[in-house]
Amino acid sequence: MNQPSEYEQYLDRVVTDSFALTFNVDVQGVPESSSIPKPRVRPFEEGSIVHILGDWNGSIVFESSNALLRGLSGKIYEMDADEVSADQCSDLLREIVNLLGGNLKTVLGKRCILSTPKTLKEVGSEPGIKEGVLLAYRTYLIGQETLAVRLVKNELVIPVED
Repeated sequence: MNQPSEYEQYLDRVVTDSFALTFNVDVQGVPESSSIPKPRVRPFEEGSIVHILGDWNGSIVFESSNALLRGLSGKIYEMDADEVSADQCSDLLREIVNLLGGNLKTVLGKRCILSTPKTLKEVGSEPGIKEGVLLAYRTYLIGQETLAVRLVKNELVIPVED
């Protein structure tokens, strides 16, 4: 099995730490040899995206099952997962990718900003993903539910003023 790349190590650290601190859940990385698929098309029902712009330009995509998203939403809103509204789930989708993006940008570039996070349903496609280079695609387990995070580097340079 290959050693994780620098970007995969960034993702692993940010994802496990962010979920442990925010949701008090244990996140396990899925080994490369696992039978969990890593397809190029999105196998998950839910997803969100945020772009990092500045010294480092790229995108972060978070994807999860609806069941995992509802469970995490229930923890945050202190209610049963089946009582969580679609709007609350969408808000949490955007918040999760924003949290991951904020933590990743600290290691990717000194002068970076985040775009407004969007759900993949809001954008209808994955802007910034097709034009970029996939640096890392990692899958994780929380209990029996799977989530995935992608990090994509874009070549477009957008200067950020001090």
